[in-house]
Amino acid sequence: MTLTHSQGMGDDLAIGFDEALRVLQGLLGKRVRALVNVHGSFVGCVLEGELDRVETLPPDNRAVNLVIAGSQGVVLDPEDVEVLRVGDTAQGQGALEFCLPSRVVVRLDPV
Repeated sequence: MTLTHSQGMGDDLAIGFDEALRVLQGLLGKRVRALVNVHGSFVGCVLEGELDRVETLPPDNRAVNLVIAGSQGVVLDPEDVEVLRVGDTAQGQGALEFCLPSRVVVRLDPV
């Protein structure tokens, strides 16, 4: 699978899941928009609200649940996902894209 993000070319960088968790830590308490879609099809959903917490999930506490607006969530497992950093996430301007082999892409943008 070749990783390309959904908003143009040239400003993306593949990163590890641990680095993505560090970026997510910087987004805690901030308003985010999570766009979940299936690449190559016209289907998806959007979750928007404050990123309340990043919960680890049993049995090994490697997978995480991104809890948005208190009750919405996106579950990601580092075993199944490749991550792109799009733009300058250090300045809160960029996005993260979590790409699954099933062609599902979760794009997380600060709002």
